[in-house]
Amino acid sequence: MTSTQTPSGHDLWRAPSAPAADGPTRVIPRRPPVPPQWQWGPPMPPAPPGAPWPMPPAPNNGGNGKKWAIIAAATVAVAALATAGVVVATTGGSDQTGPSSVTTTTVTPTTAVETTAPTSEPEAAVIDPASVLLSRSDAEDLLSDSLKAMGTSDTLLDNSDRIDRAECMASWGPAERKAYAGSGYDEVAVSGFKSAGDGGLLLIQAAVSFDSPSDAQDYASTARDSWRGCADSVVMMSRADKPPVPVRFGSVGTGGDGFLTQSQGPDSPDAMVGCEHALGVSGALVIDTMVCGPAYTGQGLEAAEAIAKNVEQSA
Repeated sequence: MTSTQTPSGHDLWRAPSAPAADGPTRVIPRRPPVPPQWQWGPPMPPAPPGAPWPMPPAPNNGGNGKKWAIIAAATVAVAALATAGVVVATTGGSDQTGPSSVTTTTVTPTTAVETTAPTSEPEAAVIDPASVLLSRSDAEDLLSDSLKAMGTSDTLLDNSDRIDRAECMASWGPAERKAYAGSGYDEVAVSGFKSAGDGGLLLIQAAVSFDSPSDAQDYASTARDSWRGCADSVVMMSRADKPPVPVRFGSVGTGGDGFLTQSQGPDSPDAMVGCEHALGVSGALVIDTMVCGPAYTGQGLEAAEAIAKNVEQSA
């Protein structure tokens, strides 16, 4: 693993500060600060002494998704390509000349049987997932805030002990190990940014490569079903040295190019902040993003769409 500081995914405001990865912080006039009681993001426990981030990334298992063991509960269905054979035949007719005289003409089929050879899926361009993620400057333009880098990772994240429903890990946040288990992914890149000041914004972005566009679409379909299974429901989020709190997942929406969106936040009518999770496919890459903050609606999707444009330009 070549990792600096692994983005925490949700507990932005408990994470230690990290130096920006791409130069000094730009000072940009921003929105009013978020009240501390409503600074929100899915959680991570405090980092132990000497550890840069609270939760270590999950093992990469060699990087190549083909080496993954198939896990029955999370296996992604692979679409079968059917090959159809076309047979053209000519049949004879009859010519009745009288009540007791019938002349029958038989024509032997002479047209050759035509078969359609299996066609392989066009090979997708090989793209380094890390190369298409948003830079800090791009993220600042998108979120209209001065940001600092949280770190990067080339392995999946593991927050599986943070909520009480393991089946909702796909909804919980980008690049979660349990969500991608058994999917056959190849490589992953994750990075994060948070407000340099008190803007209360968080962006976690991930790009996960697969062998082919159809494999990536298969995973997106599986993720969609998982998100729908947890939509409009509540999970309990554990916190270090504090009582657990309820977190509500919203309904699953669809944005441009079929990208999925789902909101989440404190299960309270007084909540002032929340998160938008987005997921979609571009080429053989699954794009998995989340934006948390006081004005998160639509920004998770915008981040995912911006990464998709980078993929198109790299192809």
